[in-house]
Amino acid sequence: MYPWGPGRTGKWSGPAHDVMSEILRRKNAGPARRHPPTRIPPGAGHWLESKESRRISEPHHPLADKACRGYGDPMRRFLERGGGWVAGQFLLLACLLALSVLHPGTGQAAWRYAGALVLVVAAAVAVAGVRALGRNLTPFPKPADHAELVQHGIYARFRHPLYASVILAGFGWALVWLSWPALLAAVALLPFFHAKSCREEGFLREKFSGYREYEARTRRFIPWIYWLLALAEAAFSIAKPGKTKAN
Repeated sequence: MYPWGPGRTGKWSGPAHDVMSEILRRKNAGPARRHPPTRIPPGAGHWLESKESRRISEPHHPLADKACRGYGDPMRRFLERGGGWVAGQFLLLACLLALSVLHPGTGQAAWRYAGALVLVVAAAVAVAGVRALGRNLTPFPKPADHAELVQHGIYARFRHPLYASVILAGFGWALVWLSWPALLAAVALLPFFHAKSCREEGFLREKFSGYREYEARTRRFIPWIYWLLALAEAAFSIAKPGKTKAN
């Protein structure tokens, strides 16, 4: 019977048994029931010579602590970072895509080309934003712990180019499909991302002392993005076929 694995009976024994028993005991113990950790017998650390095995042979079992602690409550951390905004964002985009496919329109091809051009502009803005953010990129309003305040590239002029790119893509997609329901979903992106950006800026003011100065000299979105609604309405009023009267 070896101290580093199961014996002839198929059960763990020796130091390995002590470690596995400690892990199982802590996993089964509730928050209100805490017992002193089981100490591994002195001199049992010889069964493995790696750095991690020496840490296991310590009285408080660091690896057992890590295995039992896990990663906390994922849903709680998801909501704390603004996961509700992320879920709402993807729900709106899914509705926009579905409505455009289910309810396409008909009209002049020129407006479809205009929508494709808007999509190209949206893609360019998105690429510029992603390149400037680098490892700071996150879909959550609350920045990560390692995040830095980005003020170069496209962020030197606009505070939320990625949100602007999504709004542009929504209107461009609706133009390509000439879909009125998709246009309504694209319109809903405007107040949604405005509210999400306000929430995000609240987190950024708390994290970065220089954010107020940066906020004072930059714009939230691309200045002319709020005129897209009027442009789209004008486009659809021209592209929408008129009703024919029966003779």
